[in-house]
Amino acid sequence: MYSCGIIVVFTDRSSSAGAKLTPPETSLIGIYASNKSARVGKCMIRKEFEEAKVQYAPYNDKRMRMLLTLCEKYFDRSAEVEDRREYREGPLAAERAKRKEWRQKTREEAAAAIMGINDQMRRETAATVEERLQYEERFERDCNEVRQRHQDLMMMLSVMQRQDSDKHC
Repeated sequence: MYSCGIIVVFTDRSSSAGAKLTPPETSLIGIYASNKSARVGKCMIRKEFEEAKVQYAPYNDKRMRMLLTLCEKYFDRSAEVEDRREYREGPLAAERAKRKEWRQKTREEAAAAIMGINDQMRRETAATVEERLQYEERFERDCNEVRQRHQDLMMMLSVMQRQDSDKHC
C-alpha cells in the first residue's frame, strides 16, 4: 500500500505499454485466500484512484494532474517490481520443489544403500561364523585323529618294548 498525497493506492499495472513481462493475475505460489484478498484490495484502491482521476479531471489544475500522473507512474514502477518478484517466485518455487524431491530421493537411495550394506555385513558375518564353526569341527576331528594315532603308536611302542624285553630276558 502506497500513499501519494491525497490518494492511497495498492499497486496494480493498468498500463503495460512497453512492459517486457505480462503481469500474472495472482501470485504463482500464494495461498488462494490471501491472493483473493490482495486482488480485492487492489481492485478497490484502483477504483478509488480512477474515481479520483475522474473527479479531478474537469479541473484544470496542473498540480493535481501532475500529482496524479506522478502517483500513477510511481505505482506502475512498484507494480513492475512486484510483478518481477512474482515472476521469479514461480521458477524458484519449482526449483525448491525439485530440490526437495531430489533430497528425498537421495535420502531414500542412501537408506537403501545402508540397508544393502547392512545385509551384506550380516551375510559376511554369518559366513565367517559358519567358516569358524567348520574350522573348529575340522580341528576337533584332526585332534581326535592325532590323539588316536598317538595312542596307537604308544601302544605299538609298548608292545615292541615288551617283545624286546622278552627277547633279552
